Amino acid sequence: MNDIPGDIKSALEALDNQRRDYVWARSSAKSDNEARRMAHIAGSSFARWEDKQELNALAFKISTDRKLRADIILESVLDKAAEIKAAGLDSKKESVRQSVASEILDRLMGKPAQPVQQTGRDGGPLEIVVKYEPDGKD
Repeated sequence: MNDIPGDIKSALEALDNQRRDYVWARSSAKSDNEARRMAHIAGSSFARWEDKQELNALAFKISTDRKLRADIILESVLDKAAEIKAAGLDSKKESVRQSVASEILDRLMGKPAQPVQQTGRDGGPLEIVVKYEPDGKD
């Protein structure tokens, strides 16, 4: 949850799974009951929750910030994405294995430095041309 603001991140991490599921559902649901059903929470259990107001406030913050919603969604599938990327190392195609290996190495170790040759035409020295065109105003 690197891109999630600290206050929201810590609030989400402090919740149990049921409450976290409720907050996520409530961020897109039209009512508390709809969110409760989406999160598979029994009505009798939900009725005893004393922190609904705080949970709804957190859900509102999430619902009004599209980047935050996207960050939470991506965070939730990060492990799966990494597993899929790593599974490419076992591909039957050598080209796929090579490509995946390079991507993983580049991501974790950084891309190797690429030499940059700064020369002019045909390897000669650079030529810098500055043209001055007076505008006729003095």
